Amino acid sequence: MAKMYLRSSDKAVLAAHKATLPNINTFEPIDIFGSWDNIMSTFFVDGGLLDTLARPSQQ
Repeated sequence: MAKMYLRSSDKAVLAAHKATLPNINTFEPIDIFGSWDNIMSTFFVDGGLLDTLARPSQQ
């Protein structure tokens, strides 16, 4: 998966792919956005924020 640019949490995998997956600061979603129930009901429910952001602009 790292060959497809998906960041692993495995330190050995990251080390093996450091040229394409450099070190970055990461975070736990629940630390920023609250519980998974809150994340799912805010961002991923039909009509949620993800839908709003993905909708073409009305120009």
